[in-house]
Amino acid sequence: MEDHRKATGMVPEPLLAMGDLARAAKEAKRVEGILHGLAKVAVEVVRGAEAASLTLPGAGGEWTTPAFTGELAQRLDALQYAAGEGPCLEAATALEWTAVLVRDLPDETRWPTLAAEGATAGARSVMSVSLFAGPAVGAGGVQQAVGSLNLYHSRAAVFGESERDTALLLALYAALALAATEAINDAGEQMDQLTEAMATRTVIGQAQGILMERNKFTAGQ
Repeated sequence: MEDHRKATGMVPEPLLAMGDLARAAKEAKRVEGILHGLAKVAVEVVRGAEAASLTLPGAGGEWTTPAFTGELAQRLDALQYAAGEGPCLEAATALEWTAVLVRDLPDETRWPTLAAEGATAGARSVMSVSLFAGPAVGAGGVQQAVGSLNLYHSRAAVFGESERDTALLLALYAALALAATEAINDAGEQMDQLTEAMATRTVIGQAQGILMERNKFTAGQ
């Protein structure tokens, strides 16, 4: 597949790239593998994307960037976290599927602090799309976003409707892959804990038998 892409010189089709991500999900033992795979695929698939990142909440509730493809994405994410505002935070906290587009950051009026500092950091075009864990059971809608996929470029007016649709489709698939990977990891951890508990129980039983034999203790003692 990869050879075909290089031979034709075509941008990878979103569905083909999602197939790559599906294989990565199958092979990944932890969520981190999916996150890094998503950032990489996003740059390959979304036309005009120069750098990509993932915004997710940390253990303490703070916003973090667990995966990114370039320093530009890391810098812009950090600026938004420090300012407490910006497209990545708007998409990450949305109550519905959201894509936030910034055609030219220096002209942006919604987030003046980011407009000034972001342009200095080298970004002009920005697009952030929501990541959801999946549908809310019985609610007929979706849960609040759990994070965002962010795309950056140093030139203005790079992202449009076509790029937005591709990014939303990729974000949807990635959110499902993340949810499935977390479920598999949780099941694996539960099995490890059960195995450890069973092994501990065996050791305790052996020790109990030795004490009963050597000291003539009863099971209750």
